Amino acid sequence: EISVFEKTYGKSLEKWVKSETSFNFKKCLVSLLQANRSMNTVPNPSMCQNDAQILYKAGEGRLGTDEETFIRSFTQRSAAEMEMICKCYQQLRGKSLHHAIDKEFSGDIQKLLHTILDGLLDPSGYFAKRIREAVQGIGTNDSKLVRVIVSRCEVDMPNIKMAYRQLYGRDIVADIRSDTSGDYKKILTYLLTRVYL
Repeated sequence: EISVFEKTYGKSLEKWVKSETSFNFKKCLVSLLQANRSMNTVPNPSMCQNDAQILYKAGEGRLGTDEETFIRSFTQRSAAEMEMICKCYQQLRGKSLHHAIDKEFSGDIQKLLHTILDGLLDPSGYFAKRIREAVQGIGTNDSKLVRVIVSRCEVDMPNIKMAYRQLYGRDIVADIRSDTSGDYKKILTYLLTRVYL
């Protein structure tokens, strides 16, 4: 929460983000912080069709990229609206909106737009992938692992566990137990297996 950041560090989160980032990456982060995303759960098909056409004209349908159009849609449309916009874009172009991001963007803004889209369309799958990244290979990305488990354990961990099994054919608890030890392992296991009412 922004107010907690300001109380803790004595500065505006938005101002701090502006001072630490630049260009379209900064614009997108600031737009996310302004929390102007629609909460509409029943998308308007004609509006979504129009948005898909606008995104095409802002990217693949022109020379150069109108980044602000992408930022506006990705930070203001609801999850349900973005899901329909993606379907409309696929029908319109025969290619996904993810493909358009890869074609039109690079670097941090490309990663951020993919993250926004993945988080809106399939949050459980998104967090399952982050956990897999944290435990895969040699060593553990402890900060990523802790951040995901602590932030999601009371929200949608059962769905994340299911998505993890579907994506990787593996048990998330077993993978984390095998990659951690001691009290650290006990705490993470507790958070993963506790039933929240």
